[in-house]
Amino acid sequence: PEPQDYNLSDIERSDLLFMRQEEQMAHDLYMVWYEKYSIPIFRNIADAETTHASEVQFLLDRYQVPSDMIGNLSSGYNNPEIQALADALVEQGAQSLTDALKAGVAIEETDIADLDKAIANTTRPDIIQIYTNLRNGSENHLSAFTSQLS
Repeated sequence: PEPQDYNLSDIERSDLLFMRQEEQMAHDLYMVWYEKYSIPIFRNIADAETTHASEVQFLLDRYQVPSDMIGNLSSGYNNPEIQALADALVEQGAQSLTDALKAGVAIEETDIADLDKAIANTTRPDIIQIYTNLRNGSENHLSAFTSQLS
């Protein structure tokens, strides 16, 4: 169902932009590690992150939130917090496969915590549904990375 009103609060708007960048960052890092280590888990989860990013993009488009400044790993991310996290994790993941898997765990744990905050910041059913789907995906990714480490 279409929303009754399209006026997002500032926090809803900033959460959507933040989550969009976080999903982009996850995708970008997993692709870097897939190219470096050639294990399917990184490719598979990167593909899922592409889907997640497009789900958040759907909401940005629906609510007419300009999203031309998302960025990516090569051009840099618009959000300094995401950029700092990406810089730290790229370095960590370059050390070894185990470090890359641990960085994957860190990404998914961060994503889950950020989604919990974003869910708490809105009452909009369409946004809550997509965030909940993303959170479920992140739980699955977290399990996958954790089982690779054990």
